[in-house]
This record gives sequence, structure tokens and C-alpha cells, in this order.
Amino acid sequence: MSNATYLFEKPEREFHHSEPFWSAYFALLSMYLAKANPTAGFPLWRPDEQDRFHACGILSVRNWSLTNLVVEGQLNEVPFQQGSWPNEFGRLRPDITYWDAKKRVVTFIETKTIGTNLRDKIDLYRSVRDYMREQKWTSNFYYLLSHGHEEVRDWPFIVKHQIPCILWEDVLQVARTTPLGSILGLSEKEWADYTAPPADLMNEVRNPMSP
Repeated sequence: MSNATYLFEKPEREFHHSEPFWSAYFALLSMYLAKANPTAGFPLWRPDEQDRFHACGILSVRNWSLTNLVVEGQLNEVPFQQGSWPNEFGRLRPDITYWDAKKRVVTFIETKTIGTNLRDKIDLYRSVRDYMREQKWTSNFYYLLSHGHEEVRDWPFIVKHQIPCILWEDVLQVARTTPLGSILGLSEKEWADYTAPPADLMNEVRNPMSP
């Protein structure tokens, strides 16, 4: 089966790029899209128990920039203009954090590629969400992963908690025609393999909001 997971094995399964590398790639692509096409964004999906994916919205990157987007930053009170920050959140370093101080909205994204599971931080993110609500902020949480994500025990977890997902296959489909796509140096066959949609969407028209 073709999916983005095989891209993450490069250059070798036993010697590949880290998740922070791919988090930074996604962040840079989003910043590029914000300048190149303000309507750009990525589909959001919710999987079900039958391994089907259901569209549940669009993640807009319209305003993403160097001043409101951080990769691997340790959470604290500064971006939220708070006087203090709960100690229990001090160890949390979201893979990607985007915030809009005027709208009081924050988005956290956890990136998954290969070799890791995604279940260890959900309770902490829920606590952050509840705290942000008390501060009159809206908090969004998404997973960024391939529909071929290898840790099969993660999928029932995602379904149970109804966590929206950004699929790497959609991200790469958008990146393909941008400078961020060209630097990957992929062949046409590799692009086709790494951007292949989930089996249940193979016959549907894919419409990521691309440049």
C-alpha cells in the first residue's frame, strides 16, 4: 500500500530524519502558503472503526508566520499574555503551536512519522484546553500523520477520542507544486506513492486548498 510513511524511512529505515525535522517542514510549508495563497489550507479528517476517513473541516494557514508559529517551543505564559503559567504544563513542548492573540485561538499539532506512538500526551493537552477555556481562549488539537501510520494501536485511540487528523498525504499533495516540494527531489512515482489517499477515498476527487 502506498502512503507517506515510506517517505519517512528516507534515507534509510535505520537512519532517518526526526519528527522535529518534519514538523519544521510542515511549518515552513504553511508559512509559504500563507504568503503564496491566503486561501490555502489542509483538510481535516476523522477516522472511524471501519478505517474510513470522514472530512470534518479545513485547517486554514492564512495568517501563519514567523511571529505566531513555533516548532518545539516549551509552553509558557508569554504567547497568551498571561501573568503566570501552571507548573503542570511546564514540560509540554508541542511539535507545532500556532496562536492568534486577537482572536484568542491557539492550535496545537502533534507530528507523527515512524517509530513512535501518540497516546502519551493527550491528558496533558486536555488539561491545557480546559485551562485555556478558563482564560477565554479556544484551544484546538490535531494529529499530523499518515493514513499508513504504523502503530496500529493508535487508531482506536484516535477514534475513541474523536481527534481530527491532518494527513501527510494531503500535505505532500499541496507541497508538490511548491519550492518546498522541489527540494525533496522526489521522482514522479515517489510523489504518486507518497500522496496516495486512504483506500476509501481512492475514487473521490481530492481537493486540498493548494496554491
